[in-house]
Amino acid sequence: MDIPFALPEAEGINLALRPGGVWGGAKIVSCGQVLPKKKGKFIVTLPDGREVPIGLKFGLDIFTPSVEVNNQIIDVAPKLPAYQAIWSGLPLAMIAFGGALGGGLGAMAAVLNLKIFRWNLSLPLKFVLTLLVSLASVLIWLCGVVLIYTLLPGNK
Repeated sequence: MDIPFALPEAEGINLALRPGGVWGGAKIVSCGQVLPKKKGKFIVTLPDGREVPIGLKFGLDIFTPSVEVNNQIIDVAPKLPAYQAIWSGLPLAMIAFGGALGGGLGAMAAVLNLKIFRWNLSLPLKFVLTLLVSLASVLIWLCGVVLIYTLLPGNK
C-alpha cells in the first residue's frame, strides 16, 4: 500500500512512500518505480534536471517513516500513538526468554501488529487482532520448543 505525498519543488511528479515489511525497508516510489539511492537517500530528478535527495526518518513505527527533504520533515502518514507502538512491540519480549526461535517469532508478530494498527478497522478490533497475533506467536513458540525437546536424543 503506497502512501502518496507531494514535494513543493516537485510539482507534477507522483511520489509515494512504500512502507517496509518483514523482508524489506521503506522505499520512495514514483509512478510505481522505486527511486534510485545515492549516499543513503532516494533521488528524485525534477523536470529541470535538478536532483533532490529524499531521506527517511524513523520513529516508533519503523515501517512508516517520515520523509526529509532540504532539512524539512514531512509526515507522510499520521504517527501511531506511543501506546499502540508499544503494544505492537510487546512480542519482542520473547527475545529475552525464547532464544532465536522466540526472537524470530516475536519480531514477526511485532511487525504484523504494527501493520494491523495501520488497517482501516475500529480501535478495539485492532487491539483484539494484535492480541491474537501475539498469543499465536507464543503458542507457536511453545509448540516449537516441545517439538525440539522431543526430537533431541536422551529426552524421552
